[in-house]
Amino acid sequence: MRKVAKGILTAVIVYAVIIVLILATALLFVMVSFSGEMAQVLFGWNEYNEWTNTHLVPWAEMLWEWFVAITPGG
Repeated sequence: MRKVAKGILTAVIVYAVIIVLILATALLFVMVSFSGEMAQVLFGWNEYNEWTNTHLVPWAEMLWEWFVAITPGG
């Protein structure tokens, strides 16, 4: 019985770690993408904003969809 409980606890911990990593990465990508918007507005760095929009925004959206898909009630 203890092995089963330990196995379930391990599975829940791994599940929680995966959720936290996906959410943290998605939020990091969103923050860096926002910095691209601010760099364009404040400093006129259009290339950086274009790079964040083409590289980071699609990944952030995909990670958010994964987060919603694997969380309970998502």
